[in-house]
Amino acid sequence: MPSSPNALLWRGLLAVVIGIVSVSWPGITVGAFAVLFAVYAFVYAVTDGVRAFSSDRVGPVLGWLLPAVLSVVAGVSSLAWPGITALVLTLWVAAWALTTGAMEVALAFLRGETAGERACSC
Repeated sequence: MPSSPNALLWRGLLAVVIGIVSVSWPGITVGAFAVLFAVYAFVYAVTDGVRAFSSDRVGPVLGWLLPAVLSVVAGVSSLAWPGITALVLTLWVAAWALTTGAMEVALAFLRGETAGERACSC
């Protein structure tokens, strides 16, 4: 089903609508992004909490509870300060993009190909 032409059409239309809404209402988009991150953090906390108490050994409990508590703190912080959350997430994505982009460019030049061979991916 995910490879059907209809799924691709609907996914493309949804992406266009999300893009238009994001550009039209950037404030709402940033707020929604912070709320979605908070929801993700809370779900992560619940799953780690369940893992902590589903084990029959005592040792892993703290190993799962610490990330769960940190996730709750991240979720609450995201809801309390959505602007700061959006800024930090934006900086994190920017750092990721710059790092991976620079590494890929460096790796492309380290392959030992000439400029014509790099340009043509035949």
